[in-house]
Amino acid sequence: MLPIRYQLKQKGYNHEWKEVVSIMNTQKCITTIVKNIKEKTISVRQCSEPTQLVKQIYNLMNYKYVPFHRKKSVVLPAEIIKNDTS
Repeated sequence: MLPIRYQLKQKGYNHEWKEVVSIMNTQKCITTIVKNIKEKTISVRQCSEPTQLVKQIYNLMNYKYVPFHRKKSVVLPAEIIKNDTS
């Protein structure tokens, strides 16, 4: 696989790597973790909406705008088992 900057240059996008990284860092992945009334941990993970500059780079690279869609998971509280060796 060719380096990303090389691929972008081949498609006429001649920005410095530092600028490409700065642009791409504007899109964030956000994870929110809360506990409900039953002490279950609920985790929701989603990506922020990409800016026009980010979309431009994604289009040149044929990438999806969002690496994954919103994910939700529920984790049951762990049962603590006391080890009584006395």
